[in-house]
Amino acid sequence: MKYGYYPLQNTLPFPELPSEEENLSAETTAQKAAANESDTTIEAILGHKDATLLFMTMAVSMTSKNEMPIVRAYTGEIPSDIRGIHRVAPYKPYHIAPHFYFDDSRILQYWNKPFETEKLLSNFKVSIGMDFSMTNEMTRPQKMYSSFLNKLWVAWLQSRGHNVIPNVSFPDKWEEDYWLEGWPKHSVIAISSVGVTRHGNPKEWLKAVKRIREELMPIRILRYGSIIPGEDTENCIYFANDNNRSANGWQ
Repeated sequence: MKYGYYPLQNTLPFPELPSEEENLSAETTAQKAAANESDTTIEAILGHKDATLLFMTMAVSMTSKNEMPIVRAYTGEIPSDIRGIHRVAPYKPYHIAPHFYFDDSRILQYWNKPFETEKLLSNFKVSIGMDFSMTNEMTRPQKMYSSFLNKLWVAWLQSRGHNVIPNVSFPDKWEEDYWLEGWPKHSVIAISSVGVTRHGNPKEWLKAVKRIREELMPIRILRYGSIIPGEDTENCIYFANDNNRSANGWQ
């Protein structure tokens, strides 16, 4: 089940409790423990579709203030292009970085199958982090949750040995700190401008990016989407919106 774009956080799959009539002798308890030992493995938990994300959060460190996942800096090679994971996964162009710059409902299709998505991404040298939305219409807890998920995905993949470029997305109220917590300093990062001129506030977007530069001091910014008038282009590498390219006949 899910509420809007966000999955409900179900409880962990505990074993069924014995009935009151059941004999709980030491021998029976030992036999049950041995029989259920395999159910305590991480594979068994994942087999129950653990919606609490516990297996991910146990693999990463968190900040002390808002308990945001801590992401390590990426300082490796810059990809030759950025394209949607749904476009590049079948072809596996090694030096192109898959991205998740599309609607949340489609991102969830990859989020809900983390190991299948990880297997797809393992065919690439580097990928871009997920981009769950933080729009004006959302409540503050929803925006915090999106920020949490975006960081958790990158930190979890890094814990498993993958190269991931942090995708630093931000809410309309960029003066707050939670969306910056956990992102690394002196890293290659990615930022999207898709929809800013049509549906967003370009002036506030520019202020947020300025704060990112001041706080995170990125060594490179991979910019996905069109240039925003007045944007500081220093250390930026621009990549076109491949959704537009595809609509115009690009594959």
